[in-house]
Amino acid sequence: MHIKNTRILFTAILLLWTLQTASAQKAEVVSGQAVFNGSTPVERFSGLTESISGTLDFSTGEFSFTVDLRPLDTGNSRRDRNMHEDYLQTETYPYASYKGNIESIPDPDLIDEQEVVSEGTFTLKETEREKTVTGALRYDEDEQAWVITAVFEVLLTDFDISRPRFLFIRMRDEVELEVRLLLEEAPQE
Repeated sequence: MHIKNTRILFTAILLLWTLQTASAQKAEVVSGQAVFNGSTPVERFSGLTESISGTLDFSTGEFSFTVDLRPLDTGNSRRDRNMHEDYLQTETYPYASYKGNIESIPDPDLIDEQEVVSEGTFTLKETEREKTVTGALRYDEDEQAWVITAVFEVLLTDFDISRPRFLFIRMRDEVELEVRLLLEEAPQE
């Protein structure tokens, strides 16, 4: 009888450990920011939003994030109005997103910074473009969370966005996107 109880207890402990380990393999974005950097031949400017969500599955490498473009702010109300109404059309297309797979799945137990490369699809204004994103993943002891940072470029014309202009000066087609995501262990389902 004692051996049977020991086996049941061991099985229960093993099952609980397995469930905890499996849940620790998924993380979700708890905060973050997305910044776009644009320029003309005479000026550089940036826009920022902190309305971002996403997930990372350490067991499969699936990675995604969604950025709410509606609160995107450049610090210039006229430029913001034009950007939202004329170019991004955020009333109709409020989100930009990325969904892909990390090629070399990072180790969630490693604290040191790890390079991550993800092949996936970036979507803006319902237009999808294949994109390779290279970034870094590290565990931040102070935040008690994983941090993903990445910088990549997109072309406005790839997403049917005409290049804004001021008088005779047009904005460059290349826009740099910077993403910083803070991820914590996802709650168990």
